[in-house]
Amino acid sequence: MLQACLGLDFDINEPAITFENPSLPAFLDEVVFRNLAVNGGSADVAVRRSGERVVVDVLDRQGPVRVLTRH
Repeated sequence: MLQACLGLDFDINEPAITFENPSLPAFLDEVVFRNLAVNGGSADVAVRRSGERVVVDVLDRQGPVRVLTRH
């Protein structure tokens, strides 16, 4: 369910972690992912409610991985 709300997807060819039109359920203001791994790289990511928007912050990144947000 959370993956669908956040539009979370992984692309091993780039490598990239993508959040497509992320949203959070009303009862959840923040979620933090540690060590999201894709094709030799990894990232720690926080997804937070900020007013009416949901923002994605990269906390740490290791190796050749991109974190993308598309609205």
